[in-house]
Parts: sequence; C-alpha cells; structure tokens
Amino acid sequence: MKGFKVLRLHKFPIWRAFPVSEMGEWHENKECFNGGKLEPIVALVGKTNINIGCCDDCGHITYIHKPSRGKINKYYKKEWLKGESEAILKLASKYGQFIESKGLKGTYLATQKKKQAHEKLIENLDIDKGKNVLDVGCGIGKDLYHYKKLGFKNVFGVEGSEARANVNRNIYKCKVYHGAFEDVEFKEKYGLISFHHVLEHAYNPDEFIKKCASLQEEGDYLFVSVPNFVTEPSMGILFFFPHLHSFTRDSLKILLRRNGYEIVDNSLTNDGEICLVAQKTEDTFYFSEDHEEEFSPALNKLQIGLGLKPDKEMMIIWEREYDGVIHASRKHLTYKANFTDPRSMTTVPVDKYLTDVPIEIHYTDELYYK
Repeated sequence: MKGFKVLRLHKFPIWRAFPVSEMGEWHENKECFNGGKLEPIVALVGKTNINIGCCDDCGHITYIHKPSRGKINKYYKKEWLKGESEAILKLASKYGQFIESKGLKGTYLATQKKKQAHEKLIENLDIDKGKNVLDVGCGIGKDLYHYKKLGFKNVFGVEGSEARANVNRNIYKCKVYHGAFEDVEFKEKYGLISFHHVLEHAYNPDEFIKKCASLQEEGDYLFVSVPNFVTEPSMGILFFFPHLHSFTRDSLKILLRRNGYEIVDNSLTNDGEICLVAQKTEDTFYFSEDHEEEFSPALNKLQIGLGLKPDKEMMIIWEREYDGVIHASRKHLTYKANFTDPRSMTTVPVDKYLTDVPIEIHYTDELYYK
C-alpha cells in the first residue's frame, strides 16, 4: 500500500493542529545543505502540496517545500510552547526557589544520568571554564543553570520564544539574547556552544553551523544533539511541522566537517539521539563521493514506521518512545495510561493516487505544532 488519506488530526492539550495556509506561500528547494539532491520520498497532497525529500548522498530528510524564514521565526517568537512557559512563570512566582533548586523536566540535562555523563565529558575534555558558554535554543534556561553549577563563569543563552526567554530571565537570571540565532548580533566569542534538539528546527542547518564557526576560535567546542532518524517516529517526521529536518549520523557529521569542525567524541550517542562533540579546526573537510545508497533504507524505515496496511477507516496512534504506529478501530480504541505523549489521526484508504512519489498521503492541510 502506497499511503492513506487523513480524515482528521485529533487535538491534544499540548499538540495542536494548524492550517498550513497560515504560513503563506511554501517555497521549493531541492538541494540538501550538504550539496546533494533531495529526492521526494513522501508527498503530502492537499490544497497545499508538500514534498518531503531524502538526500541520496547523506540520507538527510527534510521538507522540499517550506514557508519563508520570516514566517517560521514569527511562529517561534509568539507561539512555541507559549502556554507551558506562561504556566511555569506562574509557578515561579510562588515556588521560585524550589523550581530553581529542583530543576524542571523537559530539558536535555534534566535526568541525573545525563547530568553525570555530561559532567564527566566536560572534565575529560578539560574545557576552560573561564571562556564564555553559549546555549542556543536555551528555552527556560535549565541547561544554562547547570553550566553555572559546573563552574563556568560567563554563561549566555539565545532563545527565539519570548515566553521561554522570560522564564529564563525570571528564574535562572541568565543573560539571554532574544531572537533567531542566525539573526542575533553577538558581542562575545564562545569557548563552548551547545544546542540540544535545536538543529532540527533550524531553517538552514548549514547557515546555523557557519554562524557557530564565526563565533569560535580554533580549539573551541560544539556540543550537539539531535533526534536520530533511525528511531525517530515516522509520523512525527512527517506531521510535526517544527522539526524541519531529520538527521542521520552521516548527515550531521558531514555538516560539521564541511564547516571546519572535527568530531572528537560521540560517547553520548544512543539509539534515540545523536550526540556529538566537535572541535573547531583550521581545516574544512569536504564530502567524499564514495558513499552508500541512502534513499532505499530511508524509504524502508518510513514504510515500516507508518504501517502502510489499513484497508478501512482506522485511527493511527503514535508516540515518541518508538518508531511505529498502533492501528485501532475507533470503536475498540482505549487510550492506555502507558502511552507517552500520544498523537493520533483518523485515516481511510486513498481512492486515487496523484503523484509518482513512493509514499503519498492525502492530508487535511493541517500539521501538528506545540
């Protein structure tokens, strides 16, 4: 089966559906930031047709069609996790000291295990704690607070969301630049730049890493983590709009190396996320033409992850803990307590396919955001 037709996206407290028409004109780009060609792998067919492509050189998955940079920056400024951030601020006014001492969930370093691994990595790399640190997409600021606890003297953040930047300033009292990272004019150089689950949101990852390189000197470090395409939920890749990119290990390594960074550690990488430490060098490492074919494995992963086999009206449920979907007849569906962060939609078979793209989904001109 090639695909399905979406009847409706179901609304959840955090996950909301928005009409893609609100983003204005969607522009086409068929070139991967690594220089390869994006081949359409999934077609979202509706009033606004959107192709999602795969780079056959590095396996990177990204939108071939996407809105303007200005529209996306406006979304992050005004809408991104706005409700959650406002709720945290209300709590902070009453329980500020408790929140600061105990921390907040939903941040990269929120778990004790990750904190300990991160601390050990910093110790092994012998990073100069007198140098400036910049956390990009710093959110509410918990990771910045962690860097301060580790002894870094000058800690800065940059955050595109007004609401989340306000949480940061009010609770953790850090210096936070507000705006899109690529557009902010920084006054400092940074011995360490970190960004955790941020790069997949970037409009152009190559411009993002070039900006990092301009803010660092030889020997300085990048800490990068992104979801791993191999295990990232396929439905999330296609229907969670803020994730413009899905990285493979190769695509992330190539991106860093072509901008003058050498990979020095990958010990925190696991099935769920790619975590790399890269060091600024004087050299630029160009991509080799010798590579394995990437399109077929990516297509196979998406076909399995989407579970393309229903032959009647079905509800498709997916969550972020694994790549796969649960097919359930609506009248027999029971939401279980062990579902983690579920999203769902009602689907039916497609009457007639309209493209030659391997996977074709007829959608309601809505995608998820939060």
